[in-house]
Amino acid sequence: MVSTEIEKTVTDMRENTDNWPWYWLSYGEKCYAFAVVSALPVEEEQTAEALSEAGTQLQPHPVNERSWITDNGIEMMTMDHIANIERQSGGTICRFIAEAHTHLMNGKYE
Repeated sequence: MVSTEIEKTVTDMRENTDNWPWYWLSYGEKCYAFAVVSALPVEEEQTAEALSEAGTQLQPHPVNERSWITDNGIEMMTMDHIANIERQSGGTICRFIAEAHTHLMNGKYE
């Protein structure tokens, strides 16, 4: 059962944010920094497929430093950094945030 306060928070997220899907990634010289980001596909016709992967990790693009790649090869552009952390467990924390956001939003992205 989801508490009333959580339901209010989820409603606020849907109504008062850009409502873009969140992903997580690692970056930096040794990929020891982690972030939760909102991101959209570079090619608009891949939106539905990219949304199905919301909450997952993005990998660095092998050529374009401004793009990231989903597990199934969709090129993504990050919109906003939602949270950043530099610590050993950062990947676990960022993955949790991105997956929880995806779960609580029930895939209702705009």
